[in-house]
Amino acid sequence: HGVDVETFRRLIANKKAKNMKQFMMENFQGIGAITAERFLELAQVNPNTNPKKLPPEDIVKIIRTTKEYGDFKRPVASCLSPIGEELLETGITKELGITDEDYIKVITRKPSTYSGYPFIVEAAVATGKTIRKSHGPGLTIYRFANRIPLLFDEGSGVIWKAANKNINWKTYNVENDTSLVIVVHVCSTKIPYKSVGKEFMADQPEVEKEITNAIREASRGVRSYIRRRSRLQRERRRLNIFAKFLPTIAEFSSKLAERSDLPDIEPLLEIVSTGLPEVEENIEEVPKIGESSE
Repeated sequence: HGVDVETFRRLIANKKAKNMKQFMMENFQGIGAITAERFLELAQVNPNTNPKKLPPEDIVKIIRTTKEYGDFKRPVASCLSPIGEELLETGITKELGITDEDYIKVITRKPSTYSGYPFIVEAAVATGKTIRKSHGPGLTIYRFANRIPLLFDEGSGVIWKAANKNINWKTYNVENDTSLVIVVHVCSTKIPYKSVGKEFMADQPEVEKEITNAIREASRGVRSYIRRRSRLQRERRRLNIFAKFLPTIAEFSSKLAERSDLPDIEPLLEIVSTGLPEVEENIEEVPKIGESSE
């Protein structure tokens, strides 16, 4: 219920509800009698007040409370057309050539609203050797609005801000030279474009919050993946050192022991090449914007 003051005033002028309780129930999706009463109580507005006689300060209180009240039901999303996690992951995997050795996570956020318009945010995060070869170091962002790619002004708009300003990537062990691909798709009945050219989206607070939380949710496994890859690389380097010097050590050992046969070093190489256990980490300490950690 991301309604603003002007929209609220227009609703009051065009509707015929006898009191504020009836007005809330008839004009806002998913609000019943109990929710309307609780909301108006929190906003300190009399539910029996005639909407057309509502003073300006009460309108401001209602608008402010819509941002703070946490018990609204999510809007019905039947009018929206998200891509879907499975289809989005399949498409990204195919286009980027992602393998089992890479990391990819796709999530779909629950429906939300801004200025009364419903929207859904989908996000994907990918990293790994394949991404490094194809994209090089740093963040690469792909932006979509209602399934249409936004190709220009990449450094502008709410998606770029969410990915580059709102998230502390060091929390996920992502350094400046880490290769990371972020895909964000926003579908809505009205995309909040900032210009007539429809090249990027404006900084709507509700949209920004959902995009930021979507990227964070999709990035939860990045830290574990990077740490596993780093440990694996260290172990491979260690194994290469053993494989390089053990034959020489074995030869000198045989000479010192005055034996003609060389010791079998394969069992030792097998021991040091034993795979590392999977490291599962929880990233619950990373806060979400406007909601508790999931």
